[in-house]
Amino acid sequence: MRGAKKEAPEPIAVEVVRLWGDLGGTSAVSLYRASVKIAYREELRRPR
Repeated sequence: MRGAKKEAPEPIAVEVVRLWGDLGGTSAVSLYRASVKIAYREELRRPR
């Protein structure tokens, strides 16, 4: 989302597609990662 913020309007929904964690040396989760889909509103244009 950080990279798209300047180019796109305010998001209206976020869907978490995939969530996983990296294990540290003691089998504790050291870092969480997520893949997400972001939805934006767009104006509909009439066909010509």
